Amino acid sequence: MGGKRAQEPSRRGPSGRRDLLEKDDAVWEDLITGYRLLRRELERVLQRHGMLLSEFQALKVLVAGPTPMGQVAERLGLSPATLTTLARGLLKRGWARSALDPHDRRAMLLRATPRGVRAFREARGDYRVRVRALGAGFPLSEKRALARGLRSLRATLEHPSLVSPRTFREK
Repeated sequence: MGGKRAQEPSRRGPSGRRDLLEKDDAVWEDLITGYRLLRRELERVLQRHGMLLSEFQALKVLVAGPTPMGQVAERLGLSPATLTTLARGLLKRGWARSALDPHDRRAMLLRATPRGVRAFREARGDYRVRVRALGAGFPLSEKRALARGLRSLRATLEHPSLVSPRTFREK
């Protein structure tokens, strides 16, 4: 039925704008799906160490030194309530300790314990091996392009004023 295809409405608006918007949507869907799959893979690797990705990321911050809980939440992109739950788990497992911040008695500091540092370092080895293996199939030019794109996205999200203001209509 060759005539049926010709009867379909054109997906192209003026200047192909609709196609561009659909391609843009597809890029974001690919990014979201890729993130979900990567997160699942990293969780699988860390599970062998009895660790969640969020715990690994928190320990990565804490092994550098005592850190105010607010800064940990900000660096991990977590709400204070979510960080409180995460911190409770780290404390219970003996991977972190908390103390009042001597510079701000209203704030709590978290620090990795020797046990937490050891757990992080053991997990980090497998984590790095898996991340490198995942990236091994990409040509260097694609890795560089991906890195540039992700840096741009991060800058935009961290500093929304860099993006020209747009008016969005509610549907």
